[in-house]
Amino acid sequence: MKGRLPNRTRLEHSLDALESVDEFVAGMTFDAFASDLKITFAVVKALEIVGEATYHVTDEIR
Repeated sequence: MKGRLPNRTRLEHSLDALESVDEFVAGMTFDAFASDLKITFAVVKALEIVGEATYHVTDEIR
């Protein structure tokens, strides 16, 4: 299948995105997070990456 990424790569993308989220919000209160458009946008985008990557993981891994 042309262009199909291996499960491991997709899971690594997910982990990288989640680690980024952790870095983005480190030390922030919820109010600070909620009022920072750049951070909230970055977190939402990272969660989209997780969702997309895990959606394409094979049933065997899921």
